[in-house]
Amino acid sequence: KNVSIVAVKVMGDDGSGASVDIMKGLEWAVNQAKKTKKPSVVNMSVGGPKKAAYNALVNAAAAEGVTVVASSGNNGYDACRRSPGSAEGAITVGMTTYFDRRNFYSNYGECVDLMAPGEDIRSAWVGRATSVETGTSMAAPHVAGIAAAFLSFNPDATPGQVKAWLRAAAVETGLANLKGSPDLLAQLPCVQPPQN
Repeated sequence: KNVSIVAVKVMGDDGSGASVDIMKGLEWAVNQAKKTKKPSVVNMSVGGPKKAAYNALVNAAAAEGVTVVASSGNNGYDACRRSPGSAEGAITVGMTTYFDRRNFYSNYGECVDLMAPGEDIRSAWVGRATSVETGTSMAAPHVAGIAAAFLSFNPDATPGQVKAWLRAAAVETGLANLKGSPDLLAQLPCVQPPQN
């Protein structure tokens, strides 16, 4: 409960935007994290073609201690072809359906770190209070929230440690149609405070 959620607008009202604006938004979030000196998680439910500069910025954010969670994308192809999901410093999330399958258009492969629910998720929305949506943009925030819960008890954890913990805490459920993505469904186990 001790989490502040800050919306950083990087897209136009029509839902489109340029990579440069998304990168500026990430830079802003990293600078805020450095000012507050608090653990921070950035959810990036955005993406585009793979770009070295984009990935370098995500990796730099992780190096500064900011945990970056990225959606794998909704193209139905290898997630390693997209940014920011292909960045090594990102925690990249694919989408599952009600039936414990990778959704056919959820990007897949070795760049995906774990899977999360993304079908018919009620979310905050532009122009009205909520909307029910489907996609990897709905899956990634599940993982961002779990990461924030973990960091609330482990504020000194690095992004690499957060990723390792998320993967260790995930469950193998026999997810179908993974196409090289891991059989790791994100979950929030009972998070215990560190023992002193």
